[in-house]
Amino acid sequence: MNFQTIKQQVCRFLMSVLGFLLLAIICGAAEGTLFLPVALLLGLADLIGMNILCGLAEKKPTPRRQRVPAHHVRRTSARRTVTLRVVRGGRAA
Repeated sequence: MNFQTIKQQVCRFLMSVLGFLLLAIICGAAEGTLFLPVALLLGLADLIGMNILCGLAEKKPTPRRQRVPAHHVRRTSARRTVTLRVVRGGRAA
């Protein structure tokens, strides 16, 4: 397994944990066992954490630049200029 798939699996697991935590916060606030302002702060922190995890899961690694060998590099000053002429009669110039 490469690092990208491991990172995605960990992010998916943490998203599930944060989702269940948000569900528990909502249930606690509905029952009255959790004070409403505390429930709102915890819910906001949970949603921010989910947003951060989504950003980490979606970020892809930047591709590395590959070096090009010196003999593959085009030199613009070494190009020959070709002059084209129009010839009548369907013959090539």
